[in-house]
Amino acid sequence: MPRRPRYEPSAYIDRFERGMSITEIATDLGVSYDTVRRTLAHAGFARRGPDPADTSEYVHRYEQGESIRQIAIDTGVSYGAIRRALLASGVTLRPRGGRRQRRHT
Repeated sequence: MPRRPRYEPSAYIDRFERGMSITEIATDLGVSYDTVRRTLAHAGFARRGPDPADTSEYVHRYEQGESIRQIAIDTGVSYGAIRRALLASGVTLRPRGGRRQRRHT
């Protein structure tokens, strides 16, 4: 099995500083998410979360009925980060799975 390419930390850092997410960097370089995360952490970079200024937008959209998943896709912020931002804002989360149609028998 071929080995994954090795990159200097600067390859990760440059992309991170340009605003790429850890997932985007991993995909771009063909390495694992954990490789990028560990390299950046070792270089002193903290993981980015959603911009606190955007939290009110997430809350509004969620309260209007959008799913966490859809907000995450639209904003490029991870599902977990959106969920944590909503919980930190005091939002009561809906049950998972969305609306289900009743079967008529």
